[in-house]
Amino acid sequence: MPQELLLPQAVPDRLHVTPEQRRVIKETLCPGATDAQVDLFLYDNFRRGVHPMDKKLHFTLRDGRYVAITSIDFMREQAATTGEYAGYESKFEGTVSTADFRCTVTVYRLVAGTRCSWTGTARWSEYYPGDSKQGFMWRKMPHGQLEKCAEAIALRRAFPHIGIDQIYTRDEMDQAVASSTAPLVERLKQRALEVEHQVEREGKGDVRAVLRDDGKVDSITS
Repeated sequence: MPQELLLPQAVPDRLHVTPEQRRVIKETLCPGATDAQVDLFLYDNFRRGVHPMDKKLHFTLRDGRYVAITSIDFMREQAATTGEYAGYESKFEGTVSTADFRCTVTVYRLVAGTRCSWTGTARWSEYYPGDSKQGFMWRKMPHGQLEKCAEAIALRRAFPHIGIDQIYTRDEMDQAVASSTAPLVERLKQRALEVEHQVEREGKGDVRAVLRDDGKVDSITS
């Protein structure tokens, strides 16, 4: 599909992408993307008034499908540009880092001069990515991570008309990423056990199976 057919009307000159920039964007910011997925990524940036090279949006693939990821800072910026953003408040409940731990954020927006509120609640049990690589910051800063998820929910509800209603923050996606890799990790662990049992059956002595970074299994006998 020709790129120009995807561009919104009256795109400012500062947002136009040259053929060379498009090549760089595809190779560095959109690894593994098809041309059509790159077009969608460019469109997502243009409709929100940002240039792809500004890296306000991040290209990710989930099960082969393109998903735009952003930061809570960008969502706050977008809300602030409306002139209607009037701050937020946070409330934590439950025991930190347990299933009942939750955060509710109230975002305020001026509507016809009246300060109105929208809330979003994030629960630890729904967002904590567990003992995965994504879980490091959650264990280090549990309040901050959960608060960002709740704030993102509230901002989308308060400002559905500014282009943040269909994008999610990386913090919100951590659990989904961890869940998608968990089955692979379990299969690798099972394979390691199978190697140990096989070597033991063959009478080769004590054995320890080691998972390598490339997903293969080495066996060490003693």
